[in-house]
Amino acid sequence: MDTTPLRVSQRFLNSSLVLLGHGSSKNSESRRSVERHAAELRRRVLFGQVRECFYREAPYVREIWDWTPAGEIFAIPVFMSEGYFTEVVIPR
Repeated sequence: MDTTPLRVSQRFLNSSLVLLGHGSSKNSESRRSVERHAAELRRRVLFGQVRECFYREAPYVREIWDWTPAGEIFAIPVFMSEGYFTEVVIPR
């Protein structure tokens, strides 16, 4: 596997990618896959910033506007399937 970081496209230099996970107040391990995914995307340097947030635990989805810089924000739900959270809660 090539571990050379990719260069940031000029189009995404001022953009943030936010991965939205469900999280859990009972199982701290539920967030690990989203955190690993975000870490890999940061390593690849594809966006100016890559952050993860969660519906049920900190950092919370509702806080992303407080710590995401100006510019384009791409918010991607990371859920096993479509449902109430991806279709109702997150868009709201």
